[in-house]
Amino acid sequence: MEELVLYAPPEVGQREDGWFRWLVVASIVLHSIVLLGGRHAATASTAQAPHQAVTVSLALLQAQDKQQSLHHPVARQQPAHRKPLPVPLRKHKAVQKRPTPLAPAAPTQANPITSEAATAPQLAASVAHGAKTKANVAAQTEQYLSRLLRHIESFKFYPRAAQRRGIQGAVQVSFLLLAHGDIAQLNVSGAHRLLQQAARTAVQQAVPMLPAPKQMQLPFKVSFVMQFELPDA
Repeated sequence: MEELVLYAPPEVGQREDGWFRWLVVASIVLHSIVLLGGRHAATASTAQAPHQAVTVSLALLQAQDKQQSLHHPVARQQPAHRKPLPVPLRKHKAVQKRPTPLAPAAPTQANPITSEAATAPQLAASVAHGAKTKANVAAQTEQYLSRLLRHIESFKFYPRAAQRRGIQGAVQVSFLLLAHGDIAQLNVSGAHRLLQQAARTAVQQAVPMLPAPKQMQLPFKVSFVMQFELPDA
């Protein structure tokens, strides 16, 4: 809340101060004249004159101070603004959340079809069937290879140059058997080159080979040894 402060212009206050000063000076001079003119008066009246002059002067000065205080009132000091005290913070306790209980898992029911008691005979039967199938395939493959070698041997011949020179030996033959009796990657090695050429020619003349059984996976690698021996040896 603001306070009303009275303010007087500086010119008015200076004029009043001058007037009061001249009035005090005039009163002092007047009493001095009276004091000097009344030397022959009684002692009591002479002693009271200066005292009255001083009293009048003090009264005038007090009146001047009072009038100045009316024109220039002292402003009241406003109380200093106090800062609000800090409010202590409250510590919040950590709230521990309870874990949500998990729903119990539903019990699994044993499948009667896939149980051990039901699958054991089936597994045994499948294993027996697989073993039997493999045995049949192996037997059929062995029989086929025997017939295939007899088929190739039917095209074998002994070169006359090798016979005259008494050349004989064993040639390693290998090739890939393809569908429809075709072959690929024919390779011959070992013995004399005349015998190698004769073995290569015999295999090429045996194409197309005998048809492979259905259970045989193609391409199938065939490896065997072709012997070349003289009858007198």
